[in-house]
Amino acid sequence: MLLRNIGILDELSCICYYKRSFSKNERAVFLVAIFYMDVKIIGRSSGRSAVGASAYRSGEKLHSNAVKSAAYGSGSKLRNGEIVHDYTKKKGVAHSEIILPDNALEKYRDRETLWNAVELSEKRKDAQLARELIVALPREFNLEEQIKVMRQYIRENFVEKGMIADLAIHHNEGNPHAHIMLTTRNVTPDGFGLKNTEWNKKEKLLTWRKAWTNTINNALEGKGLDERIDHRTLKAQGLDQEPTKHLGYQATSLERQGIRTKLGDYNREITQRNQIRAKLMEANYNMRQQEQQNEIIQNMLALQQQQQETFMQILQELQQQNQQQQATKSVSHTETAQDNAIAEIVPNEISYKAKNGKTYEQGTGRKTQHTQQARICQGKPRLHRKPKYHRQRQTKHSDPR
Repeated sequence: MLLRNIGILDELSCICYYKRSFSKNERAVFLVAIFYMDVKIIGRSSGRSAVGASAYRSGEKLHSNAVKSAAYGSGSKLRNGEIVHDYTKKKGVAHSEIILPDNALEKYRDRETLWNAVELSEKRKDAQLARELIVALPREFNLEEQIKVMRQYIRENFVEKGMIADLAIHHNEGNPHAHIMLTTRNVTPDGFGLKNTEWNKKEKLLTWRKAWTNTINNALEGKGLDERIDHRTLKAQGLDQEPTKHLGYQATSLERQGIRTKLGDYNREITQRNQIRAKLMEANYNMRQQEQQNEIIQNMLALQQQQQETFMQILQELQQQNQQQQATKSVSHTETAQDNAIAEIVPNEISYKAKNGKTYEQGTGRKTQHTQQARICQGKPRLHRKPKYHRQRQTKHSDPR
């Protein structure tokens, strides 16, 4: 499985795709867990109503005692001093609930009561009524798991800080997401107190984004899934890709009807360029992998050759040592044989010479002296035989008779 990031929904949101090969001539693209968070303010300056926004997200019919400017701006009908927001025919609302902090009034669990109280607490015509977060939910989770994750995230990051949260989960054409409407004033046992400006700081937004990433990634890991989301920008992630723009509900509705929009065309161009970048990155990655493999093979061959040379050198040294040992043994054997021969010859010579009246030094065989100055035979000089030339020679022509 090969993961590739090929686009984002807005500047701070990332969408991931992965490709998986099914056959040689077939490829498929699947949508996996994504990070998307959009934070906005619901205010009277744009002619919006907190009651109407809650009714739309929950798919309910709510009544509000809003001012006429809000009714005019939202296009709602004013009946007997109250506005009716009826969205009971809205499809795709999978779950909705109100989550209260411990010090909030129990009556605020009723959606209509809650947001009417919010409207009454605000006096300005341009007042900020509520803060809304829209987050994308993983399609790997079923509805129960999505509700569990949302409750955990809302309690840890908003309710425990003193906000009241209105949660609505939508499942629209394979696009699960959640709307979280939050109060902007501190909650007191008597209702609502002062505005909390700390919640408007950018640091809070970054904290909420990081907390959402950690919550989803922990849930994915708990299910044994490898997918992860990242709240950082593409640049911060080190990815060379262009961000797309969020379509919004109007452009999205038109695109679903087959009507092309400028934002849709822009995103399609960005997506196409990102796909080309992804292919180039994949080709470069494969090339680097091949180069690394070739380098590993070359290193193995060099190591094998070095080992072979070392083995041959050791073998030559062993052969030389063997030859030297054999030569040493041969010389030693020769010297031993000569010593043995000498030891056998010298005693024989000594006994032989001694019999003939001669004496020799021990082990040298040299004659020292004559034992007799003359040959004596029974006290008389020995008569020498006549030499041959003293003998009478027979003549050649002598008569044998």
